[in-house]
Amino acid sequence: MVTQQHTKVVLILAGILMLGSVGCKIVPDTEAKEQETVEFKEQIPSVDVAIAKTDTVRNTREYIGTTQPVRTVALRSQVEGQLLQLTVDVGDRVNKGQLLAQLDDSLLQGEVGKAQAELAALNSEVIRAQGEVQSALATVESTKVQLEQTQTDAARLQQLYEEGAIALQEVELSPTEYRTAQHNLASAQSQVKVRQSAVEAAQGRVIAQQAVIQQEQARLSYTRLHSPITGYVLQRVTQTGNLVQPGGEILRIGDFNQIKVVVPVSELDLANIRLGQSVRVRLDAFPRNSLVGQVNSVSRPHEVNLTPASYLF
Repeated sequence: MVTQQHTKVVLILAGILMLGSVGCKIVPDTEAKEQETVEFKEQIPSVDVAIAKTDTVRNTREYIGTTQPVRTVALRSQVEGQLLQLTVDVGDRVNKGQLLAQLDDSLLQGEVGKAQAELAALNSEVIRAQGEVQSALATVESTKVQLEQTQTDAARLQQLYEEGAIALQEVELSPTEYRTAQHNLASAQSQVKVRQSAVEAAQGRVIAQQAVIQQEQARLSYTRLHSPITGYVLQRVTQTGNLVQPGGEILRIGDFNQIKVVVPVSELDLANIRLGQSVRVRLDAFPRNSLVGQVNSVSRPHEVNLTPASYLF
């Protein structure tokens, strides 16, 4: 630094001497040297002197990266339908459970109505089968009464025969009537079991149809898409009016409660980067704030993922 200043001063002095040589006044050599010495001393700059010492040179490197949410969720449709409405756009903040999209549900509404009508018919069938069971039970009670009456008549006829009031032929008819009454009772009891089985079958069909209705109602609910997380809309994959297939992506939402910074680096810099290394991140959106994090992964091609330990969001 001193040498450069000194060189500059010498060049200025040389110019002054040249101008003096072409002027009208001639200055004696001794006087000129004394004047040159005085002017040189006046133009010497002041400098600070310090003792040199050895130290470590700290080379701080800065990289440009992109911030990304740690968790990204794709909002997909579970049913087919035309997209009628999208209530949010890219950059909008959404809350968990918020309605974001509506699909055309007219076809599914019709399926639910059809399933409910079928359920009503099956319930009527159950009621009819239960009525047949009651009728069969009444028949059983009637045949029991007939059987008891047959036993009473047989005993009375036997007594009259013993008294000689009737012929033996009339007494012999009693066992036949008794066996007929027993057969009728067994048949009526069998019909009760048949009717009860019919009721159980009808009730099973009702339960199955109720499950169908629940499925159709669930599919109907899928036409209203709600946000699964709280975050920000990163991308609108489709537009209103498009036909969405099952599994088709509609929106992409990012959870910025945690963020990561992806930084591309060269191969020469990889030797200076290690997992767990502490880093400080500055964002353009918040120039006065910084985040402290650490390196948590290095992928190929050479990208470093930084996870901040403190967050602005």
